[in-house]
Amino acid sequence: MVFEASRKYAVLFLFLAMLPAMACRSTAPFVWMDEWSGRFAEIGPVDSTIGIGDTLSVRVWNQEAVSSRVKVRVDGKIALPLVGDVDAGGKRPEELAKQIETLLAKFMVTPSVTVNVDEVHTTTVSVIGEVTRPGSFNIRPRTGILEAIANAGGFTEFASDDRIFILRRGDRPVRLRCTYQSLTSGTGPAASFVLLDGDVLVIE
Repeated sequence: MVFEASRKYAVLFLFLAMLPAMACRSTAPFVWMDEWSGRFAEIGPVDSTIGIGDTLSVRVWNQEAVSSRVKVRVDGKIALPLVGDVDAGGKRPEELAKQIETLLAKFMVTPSVTVNVDEVHTTTVSVIGEVTRPGSFNIRPRTGILEAIANAGGFTEFASDDRIFILRRGDRPVRLRCTYQSLTSGTGPAASFVLLDGDVLVIE
């Protein structure tokens, strides 16, 4: 009797241990990326433009009281002495410097401004499943799916090229599906999809 009970517990333990493997290929509802009505941001240069969350050093020559170190807010603006809020997101540092010079010209003679990006805000995403190095990664803003996969060491030999999923949280969570072919096509929603902070990339 003791032997039979031990055997039952062993079978139960083996079944529970197999559950994660059985659940690897999820059957949860998904939306094909091509059919999703959510917003897609085109992947673009990240080194030359200012992004949300970046920390900027704004120096006004010979005017330390007006110079400052500021972070770009979620609305894309920064707050500066004398001039108040200034749109910074999406602009090049030299472009923003010229704009600030124009605004400061109302208060001083021929202001000279330099803008430097001291810290670039990074986005944290998780890459799990059939990749070489699953885990959480800090990526550059406006990073696409292929670059995130590369950060995780690429696919394993068991990866499926048509079962790539993005889990996006928020007010309306969504599970998006795409294929490797759509990622490498160079056109379409998957190829231009931008990962956001907190996204989970699943390779099955």
